[in-house]
Order: sequence, then structure tokens, then C-alpha cells
Amino acid sequence: MAAASLDVHLHPLVLINVSDHVVRFRSAGRPERVFGALIGAQEGRRIDVHNSFELIAQDGADGVRVLDLEFFQQRLGQYLEVFPRYEFLGWYSTGAGPDESDKALHK
Repeated sequence: MAAASLDVHLHPLVLINVSDHVVRFRSAGRPERVFGALIGAQEGRRIDVHNSFELIAQDGADGVRVLDLEFFQQRLGQYLEVFPRYEFLGWYSTGAGPDESDKALHK
């Protein structure tokens, strides 16, 4: 039996947005990781990542990373007004790899 594969299409705008996000942080002297949301459409095994926007993430007092959910919901709502077929597909971050505190973002 052949393994099912995903057909992922990444719009160039996403790459530009992520690059801009990282450059703005580094230019401001902020070395921390940046986080953002990926939005687009999914139909069956095809995923189209059309756009992205930055997320506000901070380390909480207990070391768990916390997102500003109000900001996230507001920005997502703005995109969905203009592009009603889009949906939240996932998130991105910079850095060498995921760390333990990222697990809380999935909840």
C-alpha cells in the first residue's frame, strides 16, 4: 500500500511576510524567536498556504509560552472577512527547532 502524501502549495507572500517579520525583530535588536499564523485553504490532501501574520507570544511567569489570543482572534477575523474560504492552518516560528515551551501553543 502506497503512503498517502500531502500536496502543499506555498504562496510567495508567506515567505515575504515571514522574512519581513524576522528582519523587523532583528533590526529592533530583539533576538527572541518570532511566531506567526499560517492561513489558507485545505481540501482533502491539498493544502494551500496563502498568507500569514505575526503572533504576539510571551514567556509567562511559569516559563510556558503564552499567545495574545485576543490579538490572534482579531487578526484572523479580519482576514476571514475578506477571504471567507481561508482558515487557520497552523503556526510558524524561527529558531533551531521546537522547544518544550512550544507544546502549550498547541492547546
